[in-house]
Amino acid sequence: MTSPLEKTGANFPCKGYLSDSTGKESVASWAAGSTQTVTLEGSAIHNGGSCQLSISEDGGSSWKVIKSFMGNCPASAGGVSMSVTIPKDVKSGDVLFAWTWNNNTGNREFYMNCAVVTIQNGGGGLSAYPDLFVAQLSNINSCTIPEGVDVLYPNPGNQVERVEGKLGAPVGNCGSSSGGGGGSPPPATTQAPPPATTQAPPPPATTAPSTGACTEGEVRCDSEKSWSMCGSGYWQSMGAVPGGMVCRNGAIVAARKRAVHNKGRWQHRSL
Repeated sequence: MTSPLEKTGANFPCKGYLSDSTGKESVASWAAGSTQTVTLEGSAIHNGGSCQLSISEDGGSSWKVIKSFMGNCPASAGGVSMSVTIPKDVKSGDVLFAWTWNNNTGNREFYMNCAVVTIQNGGGGLSAYPDLFVAQLSNINSCTIPEGVDVLYPNPGNQVERVEGKLGAPVGNCGSSSGGGGGSPPPATTQAPPPATTQAPPPPATTAPSTGACTEGEVRCDSEKSWSMCGSGYWQSMGAVPGGMVCRNGAIVAARKRAVHNKGRWQHRSL
């Protein structure tokens, strides 16, 4: 989730990588009907948002949603895992698997990461499943999501995890899901636990990004024990620093050392 698609949608889908001649080998083999775990990497979570998992059986021409996460996606930075039941209906053979994200705060963007996976013991296909929700790509549609909103997908499909609190509708022509909400339901439809049992949100003082401009990747010390990082022009709270470390002068350093600036170069000295 390190960079969004171009605002026009010129590199939709999959950042244009599908046109490459190499690097499109299958990275996993999944049995239809099995439950798989997907892990997200990245640091700028833009206060969450909503995201979807989808599959293309036709090389990227169409995308069918197999699970939607509405609200609090992702819940934290780096190493976030999410589970999904691979529909029994998906066709056997190599397919494209995608994670798409509509961020809550920051620039109005659309993120998409893809991989080739091999499906075993599949079914007749996903034609009856909902189409992928697409927004913020001006050459595709006029659909937008107001800042501060976790988008409520018009047709999320059968597998849904939902966290209340910041959900809201998209704005503009967002299209319709031609596949409807059909398809054979998975063995169990998951539902996210209520906010009281999910990860507690950080204190308000550090969750809201500042409105001032900042440099991408820049670190800010909110205190010695908490820090923020600049992402897409906004400060994003990263929470507590790792154990044994402190944040000082825009750097994460060992607790027994402090960073000092000398002739334009960072040095360390013992306290």
